[in-house]
Amino acid sequence: MGEFTFLNPEQVKFWYDMLTKDTIMEDPKLTIKEHKEKVRCSKCSYEDGFKFVGKAALYTSMPTLQCPKCDNPFGIIWGKNCIIRSIKMII
Repeated sequence: MGEFTFLNPEQVKFWYDMLTKDTIMEDPKLTIKEHKEKVRCSKCSYEDGFKFVGKAALYTSMPTLQCPKCDNPFGIIWGKNCIIRSIKMII
């Protein structure tokens, strides 16, 4: 689960527990792996994780996708995915 999904792992666990309650999948094992995001600037080739600059974390509810080196908008390489790898059931 990438950080740019803005999903909280506890939320996902809660949803999963609610969906499986009173079913044959009740009390399942759920493994959530979180992956750091990765961004790339097309102008200066900056490539790294996303970082708030200055006091942005105090007053920004959503991150602004600007390069910390050149202020150019950058693209997300990794971190906006939420992938279910497998579901196994033993009866």
